[in-house]
Amino acid sequence: RINVARTDNYVEVKDRIAALYVSKPSEFKTLFLLGKVPVPYSGFLAPDGHIPDHFGAWPADVYYGEFDLDWMDEVSVTDYTISGVPIDSNSVRKANLNMAGDGKFDIDKLDEDVELMIGRVDLSNMTAFGKTEKELLKQYLDKDHNYRVGLLAAPMRGLVDNNFGYMSGEAFASTGWRNMAPLVGKDSLKEIDWFNTLSVDPYLWAYGTGGGNNEGAGGVGSTSDFATRGSKAIFTMLFGSYFGDWNTSNNFLRAPLASEYGLSCAWSGRPYWHFFPMGLGQSLGYCARLTQNNTGSYLVSGFPTPGSAAPNSVHIALMGDPTLRLYPVMPPSNMTTTTNTSANSATLGWDHSTDPNFDGYQIYRSSSKEGAYKLLATVGKQTKTYTDIYPLDSINYYFVHTYRLETSPSGSYYNLSPGVWNQSNPLKNDVIVEEFYHSDKLTALQTSLSSQITLTLENTSDIQMSVVDATGKTLSVVTDRVLSQGEYRFELPYTNLSSGVYFVRVIGTQKPLSAKILVVK
Repeated sequence: RINVARTDNYVEVKDRIAALYVSKPSEFKTLFLLGKVPVPYSGFLAPDGHIPDHFGAWPADVYYGEFDLDWMDEVSVTDYTISGVPIDSNSVRKANLNMAGDGKFDIDKLDEDVELMIGRVDLSNMTAFGKTEKELLKQYLDKDHNYRVGLLAAPMRGLVDNNFGYMSGEAFASTGWRNMAPLVGKDSLKEIDWFNTLSVDPYLWAYGTGGGNNEGAGGVGSTSDFATRGSKAIFTMLFGSYFGDWNTSNNFLRAPLASEYGLSCAWSGRPYWHFFPMGLGQSLGYCARLTQNNTGSYLVSGFPTPGSAAPNSVHIALMGDPTLRLYPVMPPSNMTTTTNTSANSATLGWDHSTDPNFDGYQIYRSSSKEGAYKLLATVGKQTKTYTDIYPLDSINYYFVHTYRLETSPSGSYYNLSPGVWNQSNPLKNDVIVEEFYHSDKLTALQTSLSSQITLTLENTSDIQMSVVDATGKTLSVVTDRVLSQGEYRFELPYTNLSSGVYFVRVIGTQKPLSAKILVVK
């Protein structure tokens, strides 16, 4: 957490972010801009096609998450011409006017990837909702928490409100159809009116597009509609003129976040956004970064107007908490930790998750409250206690997560709930001096003809895998080489083994690993 003032210079804010990123590059992946964090501007672009009045610098949160480019401020909007005519600075909206040395950067598009996954929740100057900025932020964080623990929910369905049509092939609303089908299922999408529907019925996703202004989109509605009629869509995309430049009062792109349900919004149409990875467990921030770094790996939209931005333009920004994922799992509750100093152990206890389809629990541990946390054990759904008999020296910090096998329209994956947290009293471990985790894994899946051995490595390791008998005698070496992080599978034929119990042994990992195989002939 870094606290900044809304009056701070954004260059200084980025310096603090960059220092944290350099100090913890493997841990610092996501940046959540909460509140009126200073807004950087960059570029000479008009993604909505309105030139000259909307041509120039747009808000550019990507600045905070990109650390390789030279963000210069040496060019003026008057250096540009449209159809051979220089742009008159008096014709450009003041917020977008970009002149050399004025603090607004020159970069239009990203020639280097954004490193951080970024999202912003800025609810300042949203006076249409009749609440203070502080009240709106608190309301958002309450919604955010309630969604994660199942208190805020919506049916798995999506809504498209298209008021632009084909648009010479750009078909802005196609991004709504393409994004939502992998997330809620193609048969759960409807093309219907936004507010006539969402003021009454909740939807998990909604997309709306129409001719726009700062506070609305034609055929969709206005910021006032969000405030007075309500909108029961949790994840949203909107597209239209002007409001994609989101740092304005009562801005339409930020309006869903101030409503009773909305947790995110993206200006999706120029370019198309790509949220499909959420169907297999990725976060909003992951999808934002994917969109920001996309130069053609995934479908982009056309930019037919002069001065428009490239697909990886600086204006692409997520409104919402970037850590949110799509299918919440209910966590366990009431976690306790009891320390037994004589046995040098810590026993965890918790109440079962109320999730109707969960498969079990995963227990994580760290020597620091801030992490990083590593997997300690996986236990079944009937288990609600666990004793750590090899705790770390000093205080141990624990998280317990519910997990379930999630099946979405895109496939299956193991999905984790938010964690419940507790800590042990200080312990002195006289046996285990060096911290270790059972993170490397070895398993055997037997058939009548072979045994498939799966080895999972957390780090690059010089390993030797052997088959040994019950006395420990090595019978054969399966592999002896350096393997990088990842999962490997080996087939062990039974041809040269007589009936008996054997073990596959791996050395060179964090601790020696073994898996039993049984041969019956």
